[in-house]
Amino acid sequence: ALLFGGQTADYNALVDRWSTAARSAEWSVGVVPNVVFDVLAYTVEAVVIFFAFFYVLRLWKALLILGKAITTDRRFTFDPWIQDRENKLGLGSLGSVFTGFLLIVVLFLFYVAFHAIQLDAWHRGYLEFDYVRKVASDYWALALSFRGQYPDWNLLFGDTRITGYTDPGMRILLATIVIPITAVVYVPLFMIKNYLGTLIDNERNVGRAKLRELQSQGVLDDDPRVKAIDARWNKLQAAQVWPCGNAVALRYFSYMSLLVLSAFLPRLGILVCTGIVVAVFARKVVPWLPAKEKK
Repeated sequence: ALLFGGQTADYNALVDRWSTAARSAEWSVGVVPNVVFDVLAYTVEAVVIFFAFFYVLRLWKALLILGKAITTDRRFTFDPWIQDRENKLGLGSLGSVFTGFLLIVVLFLFYVAFHAIQLDAWHRGYLEFDYVRKVASDYWALALSFRGQYPDWNLLFGDTRITGYTDPGMRILLATIVIPITAVVYVPLFMIKNYLGTLIDNERNVGRAKLRELQSQGVLDDDPRVKAIDARWNKLQAAQVWPCGNAVALRYFSYMSLLVLSAFLPRLGILVCTGIVVAVFARKVVPWLPAKEKK
């Protein structure tokens, strides 16, 4: 319908879409070249998405094997390095694998969010970057109350739903958005974290028994043996479930949250991102804002 019927009610504001260029009086493009280009474009998009999911699922399978080797597979014995200075149970060498996995998920979510913003912009009669600029500038005017600039209230706070005018490809992307997120979080948050909890429980029982035995022998708290038990307990408490580091994973999850928000609620995502930029800018240039205390 978009190719041969031209426009639907959702796309009346933008005539010159590349997939319907043959219907435009301003673009001298024939129907056949337009069809060929559409087929090539959608084929490339489908291939890229297929290999992205193929890589994600294959890597997930590999990580599941690793997680089972650490936790439940009796054929292997995982000896965690409790005294690891990075507090990663000796799994720090896998950090680059998890960081790369997180980066791939963020790139995929960025594609989904950008496509959602693109559809929202077309629906409202804007080109993509003009739309982002319009929403961001209106939010800026609203936030800083510039005189003489009146934001488009409907653009800012009107209907934010995207479900009503998404194409089938976008619906599939929104439906499958949970797959890469689940794949990247499953091993650290459901396997390594449970394993770490088991280690902590065992250490609590074993350490308590050792402390009682030492106390029965009249050993004081400053004894090296007592300090060693306390040090081991503290290291387990400080252990991180992400081989790349919990702080790195948290930073990537903040990116994912903004991108998922932008995918389902494009304008709200733009507003949140703009608000973050405004807050960071204001903290840098406005001296009366409370600065973060240095530790």
